[in-house]
Amino acid sequence: MNWGVLHLHSAARAKRDLERRVVEHYDPRYLTRSGSVVQLFTNYLFVALVDNWRSLIRVVGSELLWSDFKYEVPAKVDQQKIDSLKACEVNGLINMKALGRMINSDLDEIRIGQKVLFVDHAHPSFHGMDGTYDGAVGNRVSVLMLWLGAQRRVTVDVGDIG
Repeated sequence: MNWGVLHLHSAARAKRDLERRVVEHYDPRYLTRSGSVVQLFTNYLFVALVDNWRSLIRVVGSELLWSDFKYEVPAKVDQQKIDSLKACEVNGLINMKALGRMINSDLDEIRIGQKVLFVDHAHPSFHGMDGTYDGAVGNRVSVLMLWLGAQRRVTVDVGDIG
C-alpha cells in the first residue's frame, strides 16, 4: 500500500473526517522533553491512498494533498517507510533515539535533491518546514531551504530531518 501526505490546518477535524470516511491514516507523535505529546510532523498526516484518492483532496481540516505537480498524482510514501516509523514506537509514541538510528540507517537511501521535513526535537524554529537534502558528513546533513526570501543551506543533526 502507498500512503499520501495531507497538509492540515486542523488535525483533529481531519482525523474525525477520515475516521468517518473509514480511511486509514497515521499520525506519528512523540513525547517532548517537557512532557507534551506532539505530532512528529506538525500539521501533516499520512493517509492510505485508495483508488479514489481524489476524494482525499476535500478532507475537512486539510489544506492540500502533497502531489507530484508534474504528473498531477499524489506524492507517495511506501508502506516500508510507514512500517519503519511504527517500528520506532513505544507505547504508541515515537522513541526519538530509535528514530535517529533508523534515519541514520536510511541515509544511504536519501538522494541529493530529495525533499525532507524537519522534526522539532532540536530545531523548533524549523519544525514542520521542508527543504532539499544536499548531502551529509558524519551525523550532520546539509539541507537547502527557503528562509527569509532566499535559499539557504543549513546543517543539522541527521535526526532533525525525516
